[in-house]
Amino acid sequence: MLADLTKFNTHIGMFMNNSSRNAVEKVEIKVASFIVEHNLPISLSEDLLALLSSLVPNDKMVQKATLGKQKTTNIIHQVLGFNVIKESVEDLRSRQFSLIIDETTDRTCKNQLAILVTYFNPDQFQMENNLIDIVELDDGKAENIYQAI
Repeated sequence: MLADLTKFNTHIGMFMNNSSRNAVEKVEIKVASFIVEHNLPISLSEDLLALLSSLVPNDKMVQKATLGKQKTTNIIHQVLGFNVIKESVEDLRSRQFSLIIDETTDRTCKNQLAILVTYFNPDQFQMENNLIDIVELDDGKAENIYQAI
């Protein structure tokens, strides 16, 4: 999932020139990806980073890294999530798939549309389902759902 961090570093490179800052961000991204891969609560991010800091006290990059719940959530959504969607879309261009949509209303009465794909993965010889996006809708009318897709 994080095979290509250079794309991320290139994207934010215009804002930062310090290579140590990039190394600190790599640590933060890797901790966030570990949380996602192992389906751990985001609230563990700060404690997990503290544990890493205590295990490797001589590593300056780990010592400089900071992760709270909000920062971890932002990394997951804006960095990891973007790359996963991009990889999924590129993968789907080379195979047949079915689109599955489901419109729902949450507790705050906002209409949301979940967009999923299902396809056969020949590498693992099994069917796979991926969530592509969740889109907020003004209302659940067919025209708005069509436009969102």
